[in-house]
Amino acid sequence: MRQIPRHAAFFLFVTLALTTAPAQNAPDFQFRFTEKPGPYSVGLKVVEQYDVSRGFQVATDELGKPSTSKGRRPLQTLVWYPAEKSSGKTMTIGDYAGLIKTETSFGKPTENGKPQAFVEQYTHGLTELPTSAVRDAPMKAGRFPIVIYAPSINAPATENIELCQYLASHGFVVIASPSMGATSRDWSDGSEDAQANDISFEIDFAETLPDAEISEVGVIAYSMGGLSALLAAARDKRVDALISLDGSFRYAPGAVQNAGDVHPERVIELLHHVVFIAHNMPIFGCVGTVQANCVNFSEFCLLQVP
Repeated sequence: MRQIPRHAAFFLFVTLALTTAPAQNAPDFQFRFTEKPGPYSVGLKVVEQYDVSRGFQVATDELGKPSTSKGRRPLQTLVWYPAEKSSGKTMTIGDYAGLIKTETSFGKPTENGKPQAFVEQYTHGLTELPTSAVRDAPMKAGRFPIVIYAPSINAPATENIELCQYLASHGFVVIASPSMGATSRDWSDGSEDAQANDISFEIDFAETLPDAEISEVGVIAYSMGGLSALLAAARDKRVDALISLDGSFRYAPGAVQNAGDVHPERVIELLHHVVFIAHNMPIFGCVGTVQANCVNFSEFCLLQVP
């Protein structure tokens, strides 16, 4: 068996640290990574861009009224990266949570129902907690491996802030966008194809970044994002490694079979580069498994563990 690539082995180490973060019984419990950050400071860029090749149901018009028209697919893209030390203000949980208000409207806060309610529930009372990223901090010189993070069903790009920041502190450029439906903000049947296309779109975007090493691309995905990531990895050979955090392809084998392009030779090629971490569910051929509850892979859920 081939050895795990350096970046895949590091992904496994980090995600195991995430699942074993200790719970505290105090009312003011704060989720904390158990591992120290890496040698790099962390920067964050929020890039508002569109995939003009795909349509999207616009929630409101320019006057803020409900709209029935279709526009281009908006992809609010968060990029965490190794940065120079900066005196700028670090992002708070509240700053991150606020990004969801404009994730499809770009600068014009709008209501998106369930996804926003989810974030508000899990960040209640914690909005002033600081994180480690400084928005628009100067990039560190050099080129760094790329990680695409694919969130769970309907989740925002900020679903696992600490994981993304932590990877950036160890020399990775981490890119994420919201998990959305094929033509609207809400997920619906078949949206895994849309998210798989979003992953490839983000890899295209990474090719334009001056600090990204496009020859090294990994994907970390949680829950339904894991199904989307499997489809993306099967179709896009730029993906070198895949980590699935309780990926939903084990719950929806029909979706994998019906995709038509998850071919055995590509799956075999990926097997030596795949880590599947799930609740008591060893998967043949994968690099590692661990026993953990599904919600342990989402920071927004861990923030409110009693």
